[in-house]
Amino acid sequence: MNKAVLWIVILVIVLGGIYWAMMDSSTPSVPAEPTPAATEEAAAPALPAANTLVVGDQVAGKEVVVTSLTLKEDASIVVHKDAKGAPGAVIGTMTLKAGYYTNVKVALTEATKAGDTVYPMLHPDDGDGKYVPDEEGTPLKDAAGNILFAPVKVK
Repeated sequence: MNKAVLWIVILVIVLGGIYWAMMDSSTPSVPAEPTPAATEEAAAPALPAANTLVVGDQVAGKEVVVTSLTLKEDASIVVHKDAKGAPGAVIGTMTLKAGYYTNVKVALTEATKAGDTVYPMLHPDDGDGKYVPDEEGTPLKDAAGNILFAPVKVK
């Protein structure tokens, strides 16, 4: 008889625990402070803290791939061909909104070949969504004040 009483007590404890757990979880909980996702600040995407430009090795052809890019403002990626060791004529552009990007393909107006050097550079956008030489202002700079461009050898 003691075994039967013991099983009944265990069953009552288990069922009571289940009932208590269900009643406790159905009570809605209200956080003391709103979570970041509920605030207006969190609803708008945060602008990056600094402009960055990372360009890796390039393959000869009609495009340049920018590995990663961070823009504090709308800007254009402008690809210059080499002019005696410095950025020269523009051979490709792409305008982007502020934000973070990876593997951006910029189409070129002329193909590159192995041994060429190209200079992807960032220029601010004046609001029209396209790059116009001599109208876009000085190139963008990184947090240290350096012009954001990358001389890249084509393989």
